[in-house]
Amino acid sequence: MNDSDPHARCLAKGADRACASRARRLLAMAAFGTGCAASLGGCATLMEDASAFREGWRTAEVTELASARQLRGSGRTDCRQTASSQQLATSRFARLSYRSGGSKHSHVVAVSDGFPVTVGDVVFTNVMRCGTPLEIRWRPVADTIKTGSAHEPLQLPTPNL
Repeated sequence: MNDSDPHARCLAKGADRACASRARRLLAMAAFGTGCAASLGGCATLMEDASAFREGWRTAEVTELASARQLRGSGRTDCRQTASSQQLATSRFARLSYRSGGSKHSHVVAVSDGFPVTVGDVVFTNVMRCGTPLEIRWRPVADTIKTGSAHEPLQLPTPNL
């Protein structure tokens, strides 16, 4: 008999109902405690993600890329409204779109000079803080082959058939 197992001790005593009930409760509490402890890491990540979203961090697709004048319409946030006249004349702007809560949202952000972003790229940035650099998270395969940028996912070799 295993002395550390409360259920085994109850069975050795003749399976008293009260003892068996206590043993089941102890095992359930131990399992619950282990589950809670194991899930704390996941809860922390979820809370960090929710906090980052509230602060304006988004993963979104670049749906339009143009000069300030050529970019059509506006978005929930529009960095052209706070840009200097110099930035409006010389910078490129991108419309970023994503879905949240069943609705499609868009934001207009400035693109750093020379940054190799194209329509269709999935980027990560803070849409509430104009001037936050874009980080490319994913690029369509056709663009990966054309540009060869280090920001794209690795390409698997194509078999010769």
